[in-house]
Amino acid sequence: VEKREAVEKDKPTKSKNEIITEEAVRKPLQKEENAQSNPTTAKTDKNPPSRQNSEPEDMQTDKGIAVDRQKKPSVKEKLDRYKAQAKQQKEAERKEPETDKAKHPSVPKQTVHQQPKTKSKKPKER
Repeated sequence: VEKREAVEKDKPTKSKNEIITEEAVRKPLQKEENAQSNPTTAKTDKNPPSRQNSEPEDMQTDKGIAVDRQKKPSVKEKLDRYKAQAKQQKEAERKEPETDKAKHPSVPKQTVHQQPKTKSKKPKER
């Protein structure tokens, strides 16, 4: 502690004028750095956040496997669900016409056969 006090006493103290001049000399250096940048360009963040890094790190283990499997179901399961939904929709569509047919019992019409018309032959011109 005594050594520090002795060192502080040995240092010459700067007057207020000297401190002000040093600050004045330092400030223009900072302004020059900003003046070099183009003012018309759009200002962007230096490190834009990426989608990969925006998720919390504890979601993944060292091996890169997701810890929470329930968050993202497998593609195979999704496809199975879509197929099941499509089947249910088809069955529902099939059931509706069957009920319509039961309400209107109709005998299928027989086709009446008609003789084909004879073609008139044109005489050949030679």
